Amino acid sequence: MSRIHLVSNLPGVNVLGDHLRAAGLGPTSARSADALLVLIDRPLDHVEQELLDRARQSVPVLLAGPTVRALPPGSPLLEASGLTPGRVLPAHDLHLMPGPHGGALMARAPRFVPRETWVLPEKVADDVERLIHLRHDGTEHAVCTWRPATGLGMFTLGAGPAVLADSAYHRLVGRWLRHCLGVPDGPPVLVGLLGLPDTTAVHQPAIEATEGLALTAVCDGEPRRTPAHAASRLPRQVDDPDDLVHDPELDLVVVATGNQSHLDWASRALEAGKHVVVQAPLCLAPADADHLAELAAA
Repeated sequence: MSRIHLVSNLPGVNVLGDHLRAAGLGPTSARSADALLVLIDRPLDHVEQELLDRARQSVPVLLAGPTVRALPPGSPLLEASGLTPGRVLPAHDLHLMPGPHGGALMARAPRFVPRETWVLPEKVADDVERLIHLRHDGTEHAVCTWRPATGLGMFTLGAGPAVLADSAYHRLVGRWLRHCLGVPDGPPVLVGLLGLPDTTAVHQPAIEATEGLALTAVCDGEPRRTPAHAASRLPRQVDDPDDLVHDPELDLVVVATGNQSHLDWASRALEAGKHVVVQAPLCLAPADADHLAELAAA
């Protein structure tokens, strides 16, 4: 697990820290951290030199949220980051897109259309990796960067409390950290969802919001018409639940059927070699739980 140290004076930032911990970016002290993430809305003063020293020691220093706005003109951190901030633009809906170096970072990124003010870059050095862009007046501008030569990164979104509290923002920050740490993505876990229309409607957004999971197939007895333009990104609809639990493409089956059938479908999925998650209750008798545990351990 990569270890990060979060430096912040912002209210509500603990929610971001909780997400990063759950995503395998565990908290630690500044001295032992693999990366430093800074979200501060006041001048850093003497801390600037400490951050530059850590970056020179090959510890990525990532400045996010309001931090870039709090740095004075001529700040050595701004110079080292390779991004010269310009004016702050009024709040509006911001449509993010991959920059020239951000294809892998954005490949699993959640849909995220924040509404907040943002910093228009005045200049970005040639050796800066431009990871996430926004389009303004017909031109793309970097809002998330990484400069390997100096170990400094900038993510200028997250200055307002609404964006800072958004789980999609947390996921983007986590993916940015992983990119700068050189931690590659593992293959996604392909998920099949088995249930009823009302239960799959609850579980589907939760699966789609979980980093590393890819909802691949759904079986809930609900006929769906998939628009042609969306067919490549929607899960397959499976008519027969037995086909879903035996689908060789799937790694994980989520059982969200009626309570009385949890044992049956969880057993079938385990016997088919799948990892299984069962909506509570797991089953209706202690002996049934023991049976599922034995199948899972086999």
